Amino acid sequence: MCRFVKRLLVWAVAAAILMVASPDEARSDADEAKRLIVMIEGKMQGAKVIGAGIIIGSHADRLYIATANHVVRRGTKRLEQVRVRLKLLPGQEVEAEVLSDFDRNLDLAVLSVKGVKALAIPVDEIPFQLLGPAAGLKRGDEVFTIGYPRGMRWQVNVNPDRIAENIGDSLAFESQLVAKGHSGGGLFNKDWELVGMITADQPPNGVAARIDRVLKQLKRWDYPVKLTPRTATSPRTVQDAAAAAKTRQEIDASQPWRYAWTCRLRFAGGGTATLRMDAADSALGIPSWSLDMNTPFDSLIYRSSSKSTGLGIWFAKTGQFLFRTRVKRISGRDHIRASLSGFAVAGDKPGELLITRGALRGADKGERYRFEGHCTT
Repeated sequence: MCRFVKRLLVWAVAAAILMVASPDEARSDADEAKRLIVMIEGKMQGAKVIGAGIIIGSHADRLYIATANHVVRRGTKRLEQVRVRLKLLPGQEVEAEVLSDFDRNLDLAVLSVKGVKALAIPVDEIPFQLLGPAAGLKRGDEVFTIGYPRGMRWQVNVNPDRIAENIGDSLAFESQLVAKGHSGGGLFNKDWELVGMITADQPPNGVAARIDRVLKQLKRWDYPVKLTPRTATSPRTVQDAAAAAKTRQEIDASQPWRYAWTCRLRFAGGGTATLRMDAADSALGIPSWSLDMNTPFDSLIYRSSSKSTGLGIWFAKTGQFLFRTRVKRISGRDHIRASLSGFAVAGDKPGELLITRGALRGADKGERYRFEGHCTT
């Protein structure tokens, strides 16, 4: 079969996967960004104050949070009885301390949370790789806000706001929804990368300090900044990977390949599972699969047939892998069809595969289990 036909088949597979994954991808990007933002409450001269903050790093059993200085200081007064909420600790409030460093020009202050280990804060699940390119934003670019407006935690605008001006240290944006409580929260671009810290929250205009300027000052103060840009091993979305492959990336459909992975999966709702996956290239550039997975859900087993056909694309140059296959849920005599799909990237080590987004979907009662994973050959 000619190489052109092979590419058409691969692109058709990509379209099939995208039709399944697209709505969930947008939601998961916003959910991931929320893990970077904290909700702040405290008392200032007896009055309740709310705002938000951005987790910028951790060190020596402490978590460090950047926020707007006006949220935690008014003249010589400092916010008291400070409590923060983290998306990674649902339903919990933890005590925080307002640190001495601040910059009035940037409207920047810093909080810290002590006892990260005792509080069981899963630092390795904080998406520090969401740093975006603030300098390149221009008038009309889409942006999204995450904050604590009017006491609504982790509120996200459904329709994008728009950049009005990018000048000096600041990003001005037009918004009818920005409100008191957004200050200190995050401003994200259309790819859900962090580009600013909100410092003014009066509609119809909002203002954010550019995140590159914020981090520059934090580094001058010697805080452990862990925010980094995305890399080849932290792609944005399935759509981005497939679109890039279709428009320019070369797909190596002519070279045969075979991999046998053992994957450790972490489910969003709790629980882990082991996935053993054997994938081999076929004559059409579509892999075959054998799969056996024990899940934490009532000891159910999901299996494919010994050599069932799956949908998969391997982008040789970028090390990106999209996959989807049908499986059966086995419970006693019941065999219920389900599907397993996801997006993975090559890791730093030979044979390593990182599943950045995956979902196990059942045919009955709309069951769906999200997971991430780490695979080795």
